[in-house]
Amino acid sequence: MMQFSRLLAKIAAAGRPTAGQGVAPAHPANMPAESQPPRTLGGLRSGVIGVLVISVAIVVATAPWPVQSGATAAVPRQVARPSVRVAIFGLVVTQGAAPVSGCRVQAFSSRKPHAAVGPAALTNAAGMFALGTGLRVGKYSLKATKGRTTVRVSVVITRSAAWYRVLHFKLPHALPGPGARRTPDGKGGVAVFGQVMKPDGAAPFAHVYVGAKLSGRPDRPRFFVGAGATNRMGLFALRERVGPGRYWIIADLASGHLSTIEAVSLVHLLVTASSRRVVVLRLRAGGGSVTGRVADGAGRPVARASVMLETSKQNFPGWQTDTDANGRYSLRYVPFGTYIGDAGGPNGIRDSGPRVIVVGKRPVRMDFRIRR
Repeated sequence: MMQFSRLLAKIAAAGRPTAGQGVAPAHPANMPAESQPPRTLGGLRSGVIGVLVISVAIVVATAPWPVQSGATAAVPRQVARPSVRVAIFGLVVTQGAAPVSGCRVQAFSSRKPHAAVGPAALTNAAGMFALGTGLRVGKYSLKATKGRTTVRVSVVITRSAAWYRVLHFKLPHALPGPGARRTPDGKGGVAVFGQVMKPDGAAPFAHVYVGAKLSGRPDRPRFFVGAGATNRMGLFALRERVGPGRYWIIADLASGHLSTIEAVSLVHLLVTASSRRVVVLRLRAGGGSVTGRVADGAGRPVARASVMLETSKQNFPGWQTDTDANGRYSLRYVPFGTYIGDAGGPNGIRDSGPRVIVVGKRPVRMDFRIRR
């Protein structure tokens, strides 16, 4: 930079008149012959060279130079893209399409074939599984192993991928799993997978029980297909395939039995003979809550009293929980809507009458009085 500055100074000084010279330059015709400039293109060349030197100096001066130690420079802000995590579901069957239970399924990175990605999953009685971790963008190899038989499937996850993938494994030498129950109609059914999310829809809901209750069948009013608790990604796979019919897919905070229902989400599923063989659902927990206290006529708390929220949904048992030693109860993650609340004591005596409860964003408090 110093050399270019000096060069610019010399060019500027060459164009200024020296002391003793007039302001107007002498005409070449009035100058002595030995003092007249040669009639060549040298003057033009010198002007062109000067312009080029000045242009190069300007370009060099305005070019970005490395920042020295101690100096600061504006760094372009990097926009962080959300990480992609794709849920992996799958079915493992024999060559005859019989489900294989107890099959170990594990994901491995293609760059490191021996490096496992997340925990392994075991297939249930219906040959279904859900991995305990989502796969990020990249290439993977999923391995299904049953005894000495192993089958691999390659998976490529891109940023534009859907939120789930369903894989199919066929083990040529595996035996079908014992204990797989048949669907209510005695035929093959639909495999149901899914994910349960928190009320905000951004975080998975782990450790909730998911099941399917058959509705509209008076001969089987308590048919219930469970899936166990959701994993840390909120994923589940029903332990049995469901046949044609109408079902309520219930995500429950309780143990998944009909005696106590603390459902966080409900989805109606209609299965017909022409339905797809695989159904993937996404359930979101409700954002409402109902709390209160159950007391007797004298105002004393009633322990182990049953509190129920009933809906107008066909053949759905509603929400039900029990009070603690202080007579208090709490129902969380209740979907928004209108319900009928009722309470009963451990001796079977009910409340004076049902009450209409409207569940919204604000917590609802509802107290009950029963006779002992």
